[in-house]
Amino acid sequence: MLLATDLDKLLNPAVLIFVVGGLIAIVAIVAYYLHDYAKDRGQKELKQIMLKQGKSVEEIERVLQAGKETSTDEKEADGKGTT
Repeated sequence: MLLATDLDKLLNPAVLIFVVGGLIAIVAIVAYYLHDYAKDRGQKELKQIMLKQGKSVEEIERVLQAGKETSTDEKEADGKGTT
């Protein structure tokens, strides 16, 4: 059971800033990897669908490359792309 003095130590602003900052970092890292996983999974499913449709390897590569170029163009339009 927490005593009042223990609760005061936990509610110290320095401790709270450290804990909240750590939680934000953890959430950001998890979100990044979940996004990366979802993107890879989507590309894998797209490849499988296109192979089932009888598309050639060159056609699949062209479609995937076009998707990468579109996302790069959108980043540059937003001002987030590299110059």
